[in-house]
Amino acid sequence: MSYQVLARKYRPQLFGEVVGQAHVTQTLQNALTSNRIHHAYLFTGARGIGKTTVARILAKALNCEKGVLGQGPALPGRKANSQSLRSIVEPCDQCPNCLDIIQGKSLDVHEIDGASNTSVEDVREIREQVKYLPAKGRYKIYIIDEVHMLSTSAFNALLKTLEEPPPHVIFIFATTEVHKIPATILSRCQRYDFRRIPTLELVASLKKLSELEKAVFEEDALHLIAHEAQGSLRDAQSLLDQAIAFAGSEVRYDDLKKMFGFLDRAQLWDLLKSILEKDRQGALNRLNEFYQSGSDLNRLAQDILNAFRNLLLIRSLESVPAWLDLPKEELATLQTLSGLAEVQELDQLFSIAYRGAEDIARAAFPKMVFEVLLIRMTQVTEIVPLNNILERLEKLQGAPMPVTTEPRANKFSTGVGERVIATPIVTPPTTAKWSDFEKWVQKEKPQLASILSHGQMVKYEEKSVTLQFEKASVYGEMLQEEDRKRQLQDTLTKFFGKPLSLQIIFSEKTISADADNSKSQTKVLREQALKHEAVREATNIFGAVIEEVKTDLD
Repeated sequence: MSYQVLARKYRPQLFGEVVGQAHVTQTLQNALTSNRIHHAYLFTGARGIGKTTVARILAKALNCEKGVLGQGPALPGRKANSQSLRSIVEPCDQCPNCLDIIQGKSLDVHEIDGASNTSVEDVREIREQVKYLPAKGRYKIYIIDEVHMLSTSAFNALLKTLEEPPPHVIFIFATTEVHKIPATILSRCQRYDFRRIPTLELVASLKKLSELEKAVFEEDALHLIAHEAQGSLRDAQSLLDQAIAFAGSEVRYDDLKKMFGFLDRAQLWDLLKSILEKDRQGALNRLNEFYQSGSDLNRLAQDILNAFRNLLLIRSLESVPAWLDLPKEELATLQTLSGLAEVQELDQLFSIAYRGAEDIARAAFPKMVFEVLLIRMTQVTEIVPLNNILERLEKLQGAPMPVTTEPRANKFSTGVGERVIATPIVTPPTTAKWSDFEKWVQKEKPQLASILSHGQMVKYEEKSVTLQFEKASVYGEMLQEEDRKRQLQDTLTKFFGKPLSLQIIFSEKTISADADNSKSQTKVLREQALKHEAVREATNIFGAVIEEVKTDLD
């Protein structure tokens, strides 16, 4: 006999052999024991999790000569939890009806591929056949796989038969896309949602199969196969079959990495650590190592995305949920890495990784796209919550104006009030320390440094600093505002290690009496814009610098 793949060789034949779908199999068994048989069933769920398998087992149980339905008419009065009844709910797999269904030659069980029998003519043929009684079994059963592929006309033709079928006919539909089935069909079916099989249950099932095949697998190797199967038992069995063919009777974790091109988890953790620690050079170096080793960059991007999802969940939840299904060693590593960033930062990194994975999958030059992705991820900074910004704004608005001693000044009229023009102080500045301060503030507070660059430090004493700006300088006006002035004073105290009073003066130039009125009006409008509450709030919230103010008169 030719070789048979594991997915077919070990296909479950009894309800008790089905993995991970106890909520479905138990309900069906209880329905059989109480003789509550529905005329139409709908099995929905992802691929490879047992929909068609359970449909065949149900068909056997319905037509089995030794099964629960063949034990006499007094079934409704029997107790559903009877141990003897539970033993006969399962098909016997020995009677002619069971054997014919197993071999696929039963005249009463028809398996139809909905993808290739989509027309209304195919449904009309079914409608003609249901009139006739079953040949040998108790029911005539139609199993329609991928039923969502039927055309609209085919569904409409099936409606009447599905609503009032003959008592000897049962329909079992299976689909992976239940949303494509019309509501008129759904309302006439008893629906069962099949779940993805948890990783730990997949590992247990694979371990049994490996023992039956007399193959020895490392525990990490089984976890890797189960993780790659993404809840599909059929996919897991296929990967197990492939692993045995590749490595023989002893399969190690390293063998699977070579066969599937999986990444070394230790290298992946190093890459994640470089990203979280903002080590841009280290992250790019590790990416190059992956690339030179022939690793699939698309797969690497997906692994990074999945890792940041796990990190975000671990960091944001008080306890690690069991449904993460992570090996103990991997969980311990992720818990350590999650301590390197806050929840908001991990949220940003996940969003960037998600968009980057999509870009890499479509890119003609994935390595270049990946490099830019890593640079973006290492630039992520901590987010300041909006509540903190609003609280800061409220404090700035409610704080009293500080009283400072102004230098002796001249006054001149602007047409709307008086402007103070201070006389320049000729005390020679100590530029050594001030130049260090300017370099430091460029790194710590670049917006503030941009404002200071438009002025000049003309006096630096033990307890005070005097800055001079041109007469019409917008930046000098900004530093006279309460919040900006306090920010600069705090920055000076932080750098010099002592409180310093701050004085702002303007160069000694007067406005000629015959100055153009339009220029004077433009200047007034600029001043009003700078002092407007909305403008001040916006600059404080976003840390912005006003580079230029233009009016309609310009």
